[in-house]
Amino acid sequence: MSSVSIIIPVYNEESVIGRVVEDALSVLGDQGEVLVVDDGSSDRTAEIAGQAHARVICHPYNMGNGAAIKTGIRQARFDALILMDGDGQHGAKDITRLL
Repeated sequence: MSSVSIIIPVYNEESVIGRVVEDALSVLGDQGEVLVVDDGSSDRTAEIAGQAHARVICHPYNMGNGAAIKTGIRQARFDALILMDGDGQHGAKDITRLL
């Protein structure tokens, strides 16, 4: 498997982001990164994502999903990209099918 950046744009997802990040990292192992782009959340989303070992980039205010995706693409460390929703809609099994 080549190295992959999983980009997760989020806004106020503190209740699920920790599990989403942990699931993504369990699939990647040491073959990539999970990059969470916090789009100006007013809750603890960024803190929880960081505690789950994601690399976190924060927008200073809500700029919209498209801007968060663009930030993630620009800041990704690897050329292979996977975009995931931060609300738990996608699970590790979905990532596995793409790798």
